[in-house]
Amino acid sequence: MMIRENIKEKFYDCHIHIPMQSINPVETLLKEINDNDVDGFVLILNSAREEDMYLDHLEFLNGHNYKIALLLDIRSRNGIENFDKLKKEGIEYIVKIHPRINCITKDDFKLVKEQLGYLSYRTIIVDNWFFGCQIDNHIGTELAIYLAEELHEKSVVIAHAGGCKIVETMLLTRPLKNIYYDLSLTQLYFKGASLDLDIDYFVKWTSDRVLFGSDYPDFSISDSWLSFRQHYRNIGMMDKLYDSSELARKIYGLK
Repeated sequence: MMIRENIKEKFYDCHIHIPMQSINPVETLLKEINDNDVDGFVLILNSAREEDMYLDHLEFLNGHNYKIALLLDIRSRNGIENFDKLKKEGIEYIVKIHPRINCITKDDFKLVKEQLGYLSYRTIIVDNWFFGCQIDNHIGTELAIYLAEELHEKSVVIAHAGGCKIVETMLLTRPLKNIYYDLSLTQLYFKGASLDLDIDYFVKWTSDRVLFGSDYPDFSISDSWLSFRQHYRNIGMMDKLYDSSELARKIYGLK
């Protein structure tokens, strides 16, 4: 069960996935959400299979406060059509861009912007996690900067806040007022490592732009929240802990 410091404050998980390996993925997801008293969440769909799973179980999500973030696959002929499925259901969406999954390089930035022009959205999530030997695809920071500068009216959220390059990501992007960060995955993946201290300083300097995310099912919501709050405790800023909830309402339109 989640530790809630202030039951009057809303609690949002801004980076969550369907546990596709589960026997009953959507039911398993909702149990995790309900067991942790999550008031709202952003459900990220990184594949057409995940989107189909979601659309097939829409009735299970009735009454829940959530937003959908769907992957924009610039390599697929059906990339834009996948968003049309959500539009036909009257579902407002967030656009997710994943450089590693879609092998996006700096040469593709204009193509990404072009395809975004066909969509109706308010927020873009750019995955920025350094992993693997495909160096050309580790351009999440550069892509986020490009989109934030080209699309001033849109909000750009850097998922995982840059991972192992969290401080570099912060210093390069903080001057752009329409860039925000979620700490999903990073906060627990590096727990106990030297990067733990870097995360403290990252939160200290960007607390007004940080969103909570668990990256469930990779990590549980409760463990992620305990780690998230510990960083605020470490720097003596517990009074700012729920600023992420207000930001989630602003950026994602959660209620």
